[in-house]
Amino acid sequence: MYAIRQHVAVPAACWRAIAASLGPAIRVLGLVAFVVCAACESAGPTRPPAQLVTDRARIQACELLTLVRDSDVDDLREKAAKKGGNVVLVAGQAGSDALFSRINYVGEVYRCP
Repeated sequence: MYAIRQHVAVPAACWRAIAASLGPAIRVLGLVAFVVCAACESAGPTRPPAQLVTDRARIQACELLTLVRDSDVDDLREKAAKKGGNVVLVAGQAGSDALFSRINYVGEVYRCP
């Protein structure tokens, strides 16, 4: 009994031996693929970064959630979104990092309708 694989006649017993020897490797690759896909799926939907405002009048009807601090404004917006806010009011600066000469911004995180 012969099996035709890739235009070469190879005994079926050889294919079974090859498949048996590759079995553990294929299982490991399948497990790795499963873990990678599960990690991507469990990350959940990404939230848009919070809107950055400097005028306190724009947040009067909003609920204050928490404060965030970062040296990068975009990271400040992302941190605010992770805390559940959709608006971050830049409240001021918390000094600078002397080593890297970065300004640390402080933002108040709000949830607005």
